[in-house]
Amino acid sequence: MTPSQRNEVERAVAMAVMKFGQELKGKYYSLRGSASYTPMPKGMSEEVEKRLGDARLLFSEPDSAMLAAAGAVPDTAQDWPNGRGVFATEDDKVAIWINRHDHVCVVVRETAQPKAAYSRALEVLTLLEEQLYAQGHHFDYHPRLGYLTSACSLVGTLMRGSVTLPLKNLGADEGSLKKLTEDMLLQARQVGDSWELGTVPELGTSEVDQVNALIEGVARATAIDAAMGEGKSFEEASS
Repeated sequence: MTPSQRNEVERAVAMAVMKFGQELKGKYYSLRGSASYTPMPKGMSEEVEKRLGDARLLFSEPDSAMLAAAGAVPDTAQDWPNGRGVFATEDDKVAIWINRHDHVCVVVRETAQPKAAYSRALEVLTLLEEQLYAQGHHFDYHPRLGYLTSACSLVGTLMRGSVTLPLKNLGADEGSLKKLTEDMLLQARQVGDSWELGTVPELGTSEVDQVNALIEGVARATAIDAAMGEGKSFEEASS
């Protein structure tokens, strides 16, 4: 993608999100230091950058070598930070990342409600597609591969869901936790004193399959963690 094409994606998506209704009212912020978005020629302020960063709604420049190893499009980090930015709702529960890896990435944060987060993501994507269609644009879709992406690992649903929760007992046995999550087709990643359990995008699975796997996995991990807190071993708690 050329810089001008990337800037056109930014312009089109920024225009689309500005037409969202009251429930998704927010603002588009180009990345700090970006000169591509005319209404914000120097990018977002330090204060907004900190706010979005604290809310985990901000993305940073990718490592080109890691992207190449993951099979992502090689020009993903070129001309950084121009053409990139974040739309965030006023409550910081919904964000749309523009030109991070893919043209668009929707981020939804809900408290202990994976199904609610999934429903909200669908709502946002539907509204966004309607506004882009009005401009003559659409999301690329392949009848066999699903929605297309710059990252080969995400081909299919292009969705990744995760829940962050404390697992004081199970988390202390990292090997058992990772074996458990792998068996449930999930990933485990430590985030501070908590653990993030996330879906693993796969061809042949639907968005509903992945949301259900996440809900079931969180419930099982929580139950095992509680049993281990009562003195049971992982084997006893998971049997």
